[in-house]
Amino acid sequence: MGLFRRTHDDWRARLRTIDESTADGAVWHRATDAAPYPLPAPQQFGDRAVPVEQFFEPHMPERGVLEVPAATIVGSGGWVLDAAGRGLHELTWFGSRADLITDPEAPPLPDRRARRRRGTALVLMSTWGEHYGHFVPDALGRLAVVRAAGIDLDQIDTIVVPDHRSAEGDRVLRRLGLDDDRLVRLARGEQVRADRVLAPTLPGLRRQYLPMVPRLFRASLGDPAPGTRRLLVVRRGYEREPVEQAAIEQLALDRGFELYDPMQSADQAADFAAAAVVVGVSGSALTGLVHCAPGTAVVELFSDAHLYGYYCSLAAAGDLRYGAVIGRSDDAPRDMGPSAAPFSLDLDAVTAALDWAVA
Repeated sequence: MGLFRRTHDDWRARLRTIDESTADGAVWHRATDAAPYPLPAPQQFGDRAVPVEQFFEPHMPERGVLEVPAATIVGSGGWVLDAAGRGLHELTWFGSRADLITDPEAPPLPDRRARRRRGTALVLMSTWGEHYGHFVPDALGRLAVVRAAGIDLDQIDTIVVPDHRSAEGDRVLRRLGLDDDRLVRLARGEQVRADRVLAPTLPGLRRQYLPMVPRLFRASLGDPAPGTRRLLVVRRGYEREPVEQAAIEQLALDRGFELYDPMQSADQAADFAAAAVVVGVSGSALTGLVHCAPGTAVVELFSDAHLYGYYCSLAAAGDLRYGAVIGRSDDAPRDMGPSAAPFSLDLDAVTAALDWAVA
């Protein structure tokens, strides 16, 4: 597999839409029709409501799989480059919002030294897919689009996934049946070429998921029944923590919660599937919500400098009960990227949220 070299090319001039690609001979396999997206109605605790209209687009476009001949696949960003080296941005995490793409995530030029894979390659890649929070719903979640499009994995010669390395990630791959000798892990900067590439869209939009995502991951566990555990998800050693963390932990312990660190778990997916209640700070430690049974109660603890709809959307897609508490930070709000700053939560609001979740 070759490494790309960034040059001073005008990469925006090389962006290509799905419609433009199909006009040039690529084949579109439809998975879902375009449809209105029903906005969730989170339970509010405290004086700030979850900004669902800011989080979500009201309309979900048609989703599907683009079949591209003689294409190149790029690590991390999940770019698919056609035979002319044009980047198909609607297949990336950014979707139609090419205006959000910055130089570090731009499509490189194809590397002619890249290893070639004979036959058909399936792309289960996404921007930042080396990180677990994107690896599972954004990259592997695309398998749900592939199945909805009626594509048989038996016709696939190579399955390309991000180079995420963790025991939990390996378990997810194994449960999805993706851990055989066809698997290629593609690291940032690496490229691989294939005779034919099948590239699914996101199973939704950026930070906005369709119900097919939790259905895929719950089915990989055998669709377990609702559990009984009460998990307060803790993030030991990470930034963006409530300054009242110790008091929140005591409130949770008083209500029968266990302090749960996903990084110390022997099987995160099974733990989340066994939960009746999940409470935690917004961040990738909540990725396990994709495995929760319908009806599981979720309380997300937000910093107002880090307000993103990932887990609100996963909860809505999975038919989970969802509430939120929004705290205050000295950090500035942002549209992209994480906030690392601590934040403060109203403990009365947290208490009300915990009581609602266990009721």
